[in-house]
Amino acid sequence: MSNHKVISILITNLTTNEVKSFFRDLGQRTEVGGKLLKMFKLIRRNEEIEQNEVIKVLYENLDKNNIESYRKLCERMLNKLLNIMVNFENFKLDKVNYSEFYFNKVFVNRNIHLLEVLKVKKLPLDWLIKQTQNTLKICDEFEFIEEGIIMQKNNLLFHYAVGDLDKIEACHLDLKRRIQNSIYLNAAEINIYKYIEHVQHKSIDDKSKISDIQKAILDLKSYFIATNLQSINFIFLMLKLQLAHYEEKYELAEQIILEIINISERYATLKKKSKLMQNYMNLAYTQFYLNKYEEAYLNALTATTEYVEQDFVLNNNREACVFALIYLNRYPEAETWLAKNSFVGSSGK
Repeated sequence: MSNHKVISILITNLTTNEVKSFFRDLGQRTEVGGKLLKMFKLIRRNEEIEQNEVIKVLYENLDKNNIESYRKLCERMLNKLLNIMVNFENFKLDKVNYSEFYFNKVFVNRNIHLLEVLKVKKLPLDWLIKQTQNTLKICDEFEFIEEGIIMQKNNLLFHYAVGDLDKIEACHLDLKRRIQNSIYLNAAEINIYKYIEHVQHKSIDDKSKISDIQKAILDLKSYFIATNLQSINFIFLMLKLQLAHYEEKYELAEQIILEIINISERYATLKKKSKLMQNYMNLAYTQFYLNKYEEAYLNALTATTEYVEQDFVLNNNREACVFALIYLNRYPEAETWLAKNSFVGSSGK
């Protein structure tokens, strides 16, 4: 994909605060700044505008030198856009758009990068330890396992420098626990790719997968007991749900999904809008098998109100709403719902 196309996608998806930041930071008094501004406005008005059309507006013709100039302009534009998007102040202004999980994930990774700079600034060790421990608390709350390992390694190094033997030993034990949790979580996540991402929504005629999933469920149960990580508990329940669907035990599947929704609303590591949306969609489609069309409609409706990143998932939620209304013989509502909620393609357009 060309830089022009990447830039077009990025510009169209900038938040209001990011757009303001672009105009605020742009050096409009220079010739390059003026071209960047004109290029930005052209693409903002029409994401589908072709590269050659932009070159003609900016440089009047398509000769070799102008094409090369536009290539360099694209590099400048891309760097500027990326800098705007990683600017933490812009990110904080847009906090309302993100789940607490995602916001804190970015915040913690920012602290990791910042710590690498602060370590060479001759700051007091007790202050560095305090900052590290504050970040570790967030890692524990949201189950940021890999980030927690990095921060605990730093915490251990700072305590070595202080020479506190008791705290050094405690850091060693905690680091060992985090590394073990990482091993278990990574092993658990393999099952998501193997049994959920790869086979979900496909035919269940291949019953040979049942014994494999049953074994994986037993493994996941042991992982959860060893770690008490809700991230692993979620995967454990998702595989139980998949197995219930394979075995056509839809009442059991409904109960499992309700449990998944319960833990997703209780624990910070699972409380993501997109995850909650997916849970309610799964509940709605399961309730179709139980002829619970009213409940399916209400849950599909709930799913459509949650934040969605993938348009094909949003389409599934909308389809579930329409199907439920049809099953309920509420044809005028189904027709009205279709008219008001246009379906979108996988590209997001």
